[in-house]
Amino acid sequence: MSARVARPLAISALLLLALAVAPRAGSADVLHYRLEAGVRLGDDMRPVIARIADDFHRRTGRGIVITSGTRSSREQADAMFDKLRLGQRLTSLYLDFDAASEIQAAYRASQRRGRGQCVAAMARVIDAQMRRGCFISRHLHASAADVRSRDMTRRQRSTFEQVVAGIPEVSLLAEGTPPHFHLQLD
Repeated sequence: MSARVARPLAISALLLLALAVAPRAGSADVLHYRLEAGVRLGDDMRPVIARIADDFHRRTGRGIVITSGTRSSREQADAMFDKLRLGQRLTSLYLDFDAASEIQAAYRASQRRGRGQCVAAMARVIDAQMRRGCFISRHLHASAADVRSRDMTRRQRSTFEQVVAGIPEVSLLAEGTPPHFHLQLD
């Protein structure tokens, strides 16, 4: 076989192979969500997020963006630092008032030392709480994720809430600082 014949045949074979293994639109292999850089999802959250994203995509034609998933104590402290800096009170957001108060106290005591030292002090408090079996957020044990909402229309946000309401093992909290949907496994 000459090189003039073999090369087009090889290219044709590669194209057919690529078409055979490529995910089809509407197939389970197509993800309708995107993880922001560095975001990790727990094993139990991944299929739940895929189910929500698929249903949302089916209804709206668009996917979702996951802005946060499983967090270390440092990542949790960093997220809480932003909330506190923007004026949110942790004690009004988290169910465990005492744990939230401890973290807020660490913030107040160290905020003038700069972000890095303040976040480190807050993370130390969260680590101590976790050692006592107190997890201020489900993000800390891989059963929560945050979904960007700021680029959704009012109708899309309503549709997203309807989709999640149809999944009994998931709770949704629409948060405003910064705007996003917090999802957690019950």
